[in-house]
Amino acid sequence: MPSAPTLPWLTSAPPPAPRRVGAPRRRLSVRKVRLAAAAVCAFLATWLLAGLLAPDPPPHVVLTPVRDLPAGHALVAGDLMPVRVTDDLRPADAPSDVTAAVGRRLARPVLAREILTASALTVVTALAANERAVHVPIADPGAVATLHIGDRVDLVEGAAGRVVAASARILSVDDITTDRGGHGIVIAVPYDRISGLVPAMGAEGPGVTPVLRDARAAGAAR
Repeated sequence: MPSAPTLPWLTSAPPPAPRRVGAPRRRLSVRKVRLAAAAVCAFLATWLLAGLLAPDPPPHVVLTPVRDLPAGHALVAGDLMPVRVTDDLRPADAPSDVTAAVGRRLARPVLAREILTASALTVVTALAANERAVHVPIADPGAVATLHIGDRVDLVEGAAGRVVAASARILSVDDITTDRGGHGIVIAVPYDRISGLVPAMGAEGPGVTPVLRDARAAGAAR
């Protein structure tokens, strides 16, 4: 009796499936792309959350001196630093542009980090060849409050009652609402009269009282 034919697949293992060359590498590349995308998404989510939680910067820009500056100092760009402040800290007359303040002279001494105001600056006006700008402290804030830029005043020495500066033109008036002491005015004084004015307004002097002489220039300026 003839023997049954032997089939190859019954006597040996099935042939191996063909290998897909490059498949593991592609799977690894896809995994790297997914990890990188997840990292980018996590970074963006953190950045957006930090932006939502961070407070908005104060709305107003003011200028502050980087160091103490004396009266009469002509401002340069390196003297000032822009700082942002809130509504309650910003004086109404505080300049915000450095270029607008450069070249202006200080009507009074200012301290480092003090907010610069227009009242701390002399008005942009030309002095006569024989005039000088002088800051005169006034003890009575009420007297300062009645004066304005452009007014003409006589300055009367407190002890002797004599006029130490006649018809002086006011260049600037200090802001009496600040806590800084030594409120006063800046006036244009002929050079030859400064020697009589300074002793009266010094720390040991009797002080001076401004007497309004002519307010017509102030009315025109306002």
